[in-house]
Order: sequence, then structure tokens, then C-alpha cells
Amino acid sequence: MPRPIFSLLIRYLNVVLILMAFIFNVRAQDTLTVFQYNLLYYGINTDFCTSTNNNITQKELNLKKILQYANPHIVSVNEMDASATIANRFLTNVLNTNGITYYKRADFTNSSGSNTMNMLYYDSRKLALHSQRILTSYFRDINMYKLYHKSPDLAATHDTTFIYCIVAHLKAGSTDSDQQTRKLQTQYTMSNLNTSGVNSSVLIMGDFNTQASSEASFQNLITHSNLNIRFYDPVNQLGTWNNNSAFKNYHTQSTTVNSDNCHAGGGLDDRFDFILINNAVKSGTHKVQYIDDSYRTLGQDGYRFNNSVIFPSNADVPVDVANAL
Repeated sequence: MPRPIFSLLIRYLNVVLILMAFIFNVRAQDTLTVFQYNLLYYGINTDFCTSTNNNITQKELNLKKILQYANPHIVSVNEMDASATIANRFLTNVLNTNGITYYKRADFTNSSGSNTMNMLYYDSRKLALHSQRILTSYFRDINMYKLYHKSPDLAATHDTTFIYCIVAHLKAGSTDSDQQTRKLQTQYTMSNLNTSGVNSSVLIMGDFNTQASSEASFQNLITHSNLNIRFYDPVNQLGTWNNNSAFKNYHTQSTTVNSDNCHAGGGLDDRFDFILINNAVKSGTHKVQYIDDSYRTLGQDGYRFNNSVIFPSNADVPVDVANAL
């Protein structure tokens, strides 16, 4: 993570994509921005991430700056303390601030008994939560949220479109055991998604902790036999991401060269964070379509390979946002 105080508190750059929601075919349309972030022990103090090097108040100031700049409609997060109190704190202290009151959240779950959880927040002016379920609780909960679009004539037509958002935080590490855990996490996820009969617009997002698209955990997502739930990388940047300058525009970790024992160091040389889309979103067959070239690794301008998000000078975002990242 970056060495300045504004940058010490965020573990990853976030990834953003924009969807076009075609409601009622050609009668109306809307755009939605989707945002994914690993919050690095938000609301949790450990013996290595403490109230000093992972101060929650300072972290919230930085996150508020980043999120108000990105202005997303769907926000998925990983590595949040598994409690309703902390889920609400993020809503109150980060999202619904400076006159903003429209963000809502999903229900928190922790069937796995992990010390961290995922959460989904959404802009209630445009979206509502229809339902949610856990696809697997192996190692950590992997959650699926079903949202629907609140079109202006919804009350009269009772017709809308649905978007499924799957949020996952896969096991970190590069050992055979770590890779096997990630493999099982996505294997169980895809198996349960397959039996659910979902045939609609689906996103899967989160911190996948994979160093290459050839890893079994990632292959489970992009080679599934059910074409309705097979996932695609919107920017089609598959390969070995770790320490590979060919993917310097898409690396999300780490935003600083030096570590303070909480955040990772080493500079930007890994692509751990993803938003993947299924064929329905890719082709627009279910009224929701990915807008070409809208996928963005916020704060990544391609000049950061093995460097921090603030050195050299960042041309992708304003200086204060780069410092916050």
C-alpha cells in the first residue's frame, strides 16, 4: 500500500465497470456503475493490523473520498468484520455522508464462522434487493444477491429486470493447499449456481487471490459447461498476472512499495480483484449489457508496475483520490 497515511489503509485498488440496463426493450434505459473493493480488515484489529496502522476513522475518510469520486450504484466489499454493527458503520460513515442518504445494504451472513464477511450496498434510487442466498460457506461465505431495477413506471407495468451479484473472497496464498481451497470455493459456488436454475444477468466479483487465469479456481468460473453461468473477463486479459508487466493496466495489488505489517507491500504487480460477467451481460440478452471499454482499475494508469499508486505522478485520478487509494 502507499506509504503516505492516506494510502496505508487500503489493500487493493478497486475495479469498476458500467452496465447499460435496457428496461422494457427500447422504451427506457439506464446506466449502472459497479464497484468492488477489499477493505483490509475493516472494523477488525489483529496483532498485525491494529488501531494504529489500520485506523478505522482514517480509513473511512479515505474510502469516502474514493467512493464519492467513483459514484457507484452497486458496491461490493470483502474483508469486513462479520457484524451488522460494522456493516451499518460503513453505510453511515462512508456511503451515506455529505447529504447522501440513498444507499442501502443487504443482510450480513457468516455461516462459515469466518472473522470477515462480504457485503453488498446499492443505490436505492435505482435498485432494490429482491432476495439473497449463500452459495457456499466453505472457508468463507460466498453470497449471491438478486437486485431489480426500479424503473420509473414499475408501479404501473410491474415489469423490470434482475441482476444477480455474486460476491466472493477466495483464500489467499500460493501454496498447493491455498490453491485447493480456492478451487473448492469456486467449485461449490458454480455447482450451487448451476442447480439454482439462474438464467439471467449475473456478475461475480471480489478478491480472488489468483496469480494466473490457468489456476483451477478461476478455470471453474470461465469454463463451466452451463453457458448461462459461464463467466467472462470484460477486458479479456487472461494469463499469468503475477509480476507480469503485460498486465500493468489491470494490476490491483499492492498500492504501496513498503509494508507497515498490515497492508501488503511490493507495489502493483498482482491482479487479485475482479468483476466478471456472464454471457447474458456480455450480449445483452436479458436487458442488461456491459458497456464496452467501461471496465476500469481506478487509480491504475499503466505506469505503476512494481511502484505505488502515487509514484510516478498519477494521471488516472485526482491527487487527493490517489493519496486516499
